[in-house]
Amino acid sequence: MTDPRTSNYRWTALGVSTFTQMIVAVVFLPGIASIGPALQGRYGLTLVQTGLIFTGVQLGPLTTVALWGLATDRWGDRLTLVVGLVPAAVILLLVSRSHSFFILVVGLTLGSMFATATAVASVRAAVLWFGAHQRGLALGIRQMSFPLGGAAGALLLPRLSNEFGVPATLAWMGVICAVAALIAVVGIRKPPTTRAAPVAKTRLVIRDPNVRRLTLCSSLLVFGQTSLTAYLVIFLTSHRHLPLEVAALVFLVSQVGAAGARVGGGLYSDFMRSRVRPMRQMAVAVLVLLGATILTSDLPLPLLLPPLVLATVFSMSANGIAAAAITEMTNMDKVGESMGFQLTMHSLSGVIAPVAFGATVAYAGWSAGFALVGVLALAAWVGMRPLVALEAGRQSRAVAAVGT
Repeated sequence: MTDPRTSNYRWTALGVSTFTQMIVAVVFLPGIASIGPALQGRYGLTLVQTGLIFTGVQLGPLTTVALWGLATDRWGDRLTLVVGLVPAAVILLLVSRSHSFFILVVGLTLGSMFATATAVASVRAAVLWFGAHQRGLALGIRQMSFPLGGAAGALLLPRLSNEFGVPATLAWMGVICAVAALIAVVGIRKPPTTRAAPVAKTRLVIRDPNVRRLTLCSSLLVFGQTSLTAYLVIFLTSHRHLPLEVAALVFLVSQVGAAGARVGGGLYSDFMRSRVRPMRQMAVAVLVLLGATILTSDLPLPLLLPPLVLATVFSMSANGIAAAAITEMTNMDKVGESMGFQLTMHSLSGVIAPVAFGATVAYAGWSAGFALVGVLALAAWVGMRPLVALEAGRQSRAVAAVGT
């Protein structure tokens, strides 16, 4: 019988899963940050109040992604996507009719909690439709949805708010979520079953020490990703006194580069037949490039920008590989649970990183902030070393099983 994972439909499943996650990136973070000034004008907000909006949106993944992982394993990808996106669409439509800042914050927080369903269900849809030889590429493509969604949001949402106002923009954001739900209904099928032997024999994924190790190390890389992307423009405008337009262009280049690096990194991991080794190589690249950034931080821009941009790109390039690694380390019937655990820890790292990095820069300077990220990348490289032998042993057993 033909393996369903060799059918052309697997690319449709990947496209739909990538699109749904991209929509959430457009509508919530990072997309909604592009209309921060418009929200301030509409609701008369201070900078602190505006920050509360973004903090609320960040709470969605942190508080609910693990539950969505369990729901995905139980209900399947299509139903989970619909149950997440439809309420998010309704909430946004209701928020668009309110003049209350309180309702805005609560509504966007609740909306992000529901929309977080795409973070797990869309990964699972991609994972189960691709074999191990293409899974890194598939998840690299899927993971580029976040930076591309942020770029699309920055192009779309300000234009909508300028032309039609904030309420209409929020309503359109709800409509976009509803369209994504409809596409999920039409485009997502039940994934193929897998006969892969279980790897993690514990009842709960979180009880596997190797899963915890991989998740911790990948979260250290997420710390660097969040810190560098959050402060890149601020560093260039405040420390190097670049115009905002130029700094924003550098940021855009880093995001586009990161999208390409996620795809290229996934393809490279398929070629290497390893997830852990490429992740360790990326950690070393971040460490070296940040060292070069520290050395060139006060030198002419042609010397500074290449290592700074490349450090940002490499810090964002391991997400898809980390997703492939965690799913291959656990039973395929627990993909949602394993991704939920990993994404919860990534979200926690993403919440801590801007505060910790900003405090380090405030008290000790930019070089100290970059050094902190580099040290954490080094810690990730060291922490993943035992997983190299584990991965190699798992592959040897898989080859032996095929041979028999």
